[in-house]
Amino acid sequence: MDNELLLTTDRLDERRVTVSAGQIGESARKSRDLLVPGSPEGEYSLERNWRESGIASSRDAEPFSGIEVARAEQVLVVSGSTSAITHRQIEAASAKGFQPIRIPPIAFLDSEGLPMQLLDAAIALLEAGRSVILFTALGPHDPHIAETRELLLAQGVRTTEIAACIGRKLGEWTFEIVRRTPLRRIVIAGGDTSGYVADAMNIYALRMLLPICPGAPMCAVYAEPKELEGLELALKGGEFGDADYFEQVLTASGYAWGCEEERNKKVAAES
Repeated sequence: MDNELLLTTDRLDERRVTVSAGQIGESARKSRDLLVPGSPEGEYSLERNWRESGIASSRDAEPFSGIEVARAEQVLVVSGSTSAITHRQIEAASAKGFQPIRIPPIAFLDSEGLPMQLLDAAIALLEAGRSVILFTALGPHDPHIAETRELLLAQGVRTTEIAACIGRKLGEWTFEIVRRTPLRRIVIAGGDTSGYVADAMNIYALRMLLPICPGAPMCAVYAEPKELEGLELALKGGEFGDADYFEQVLTASGYAWGCEEERNKKVAAES
């Protein structure tokens, strides 16, 4: 421990984040043994600093098929989040033409089948070209949260298993929608929900495509079911993203992360 240094920083404003990234970058030049735990925002700042200072370049990233990601025609949002931030995001997207569909608490009681009326309504809207938001709650004070909890407890679901029960069902329903539509872009809102949905859909890996906000990029899916090949997925914790996050995912486009060289070649060829 005699030769070890511990440096702790906190985000007070953007300038301090940038300064911290520079200090870490300088330390990286001097030592190969550097452990840097931190938030996604700090990681974005560090990566930006390394590129600007020449420590890293786009060539250091392995190109992902050289693909250019096109703007989506529509997106499906599936939310199990109860956060106030996700509530604002649902309201903002709804004002921009997304169709919100509340998932009633009773839908989680059917352990054998799928809530076909709910799914058929979502699929019909998607087939008509609409973007859809399936959600369980609007903010932390939504009375449906307690109602869902009481219904599941009455069915013998333990308190510690409620989040998993809801998340896995959302995953099953999301997979059914993907299986029955040509939909290729999805957002899952809710930190725990994201993990349970990914598990229920047999997603075993993600590869970053485009940054949307720190901690919640859009990714390419690796999964066993062939129906998920080519799916673009954004997993968003409840507290992540601006009010227009869902619209940002819908309109996101550009060269996939690590493909800047392919982009530059195309620009040069067209000029």
